[in-house]
Amino acid sequence: MGGWLERFGFRLGRVLRAFRPSSVVAAASPVKSIESDPVPESSNLGVFALSDAEMAERKISAVTIGELELPTGEIVACDPLITGLSRPAFSRKVKPGRYPVLL
Repeated sequence: MGGWLERFGFRLGRVLRAFRPSSVVAAASPVKSIESDPVPESSNLGVFALSDAEMAERKISAVTIGELELPTGEIVACDPLITGLSRPAFSRKVKPGRYPVLL
């Protein structure tokens, strides 16, 4: 599983360690919807609240890497190592369609 990771200068092990707390994996587990603000769960999610100027000031740039097709509009994601241990799976219902994926 390489390719795009190496293009950005990452090795797979380092990427997995960096993103493990918020890894996205589809799983068949009891799903509870998290309707609250996700920022208290992880301060890293606060980056998405920055304006374009604030992102530029911090030298953060977003790169479009493709589209996510959601024919049913249902999104369920979790980290199988921690889901169920007081942290429910992330679930959302959005309008069915295609959505840009930014990294």
